[in-house]
Amino acid sequence: MMNRNVFMLLIIGFTMLACQNSKKENDQPPMEEHKIDKPAHITGGWSESEINDDVKNVANYAVKEIEANSEIEKILSVKTQIVSGRNYDITFTLKNGEKWNVIVYKNLKNEYSLTKSMQQ
Repeated sequence: MMNRNVFMLLIIGFTMLACQNSKKENDQPPMEEHKIDKPAHITGGWSESEINDDVKNVANYAVKEIEANSEIEKILSVKTQIVSGRNYDITFTLKNGEKWNVIVYKNLKNEYSLTKSMQQ
């Protein structure tokens, strides 16, 4: 009878010890908040873009198409939209003081077409 009681106490003790150890393994510190960076370009959506040589070429194409009598002074903003090719929404000022907003489509063959032009 004594051996049986000792054996039962040992089983209970090991069981409690095992439960405490498994509880410690499952206790994890709270997850830190992570900032999720948005992709630079989302297919179908407009994204802010940097002014690079490609954007400058597109803007110069637009100036020729609108038959402006002036050159680009400054590109103010650029947004792009990935479609079957890419749309460029560019706002710029000309040296003669005019301000324009244009949308130019560049297809997969790198051919341009002016789809919107509006003097502001």
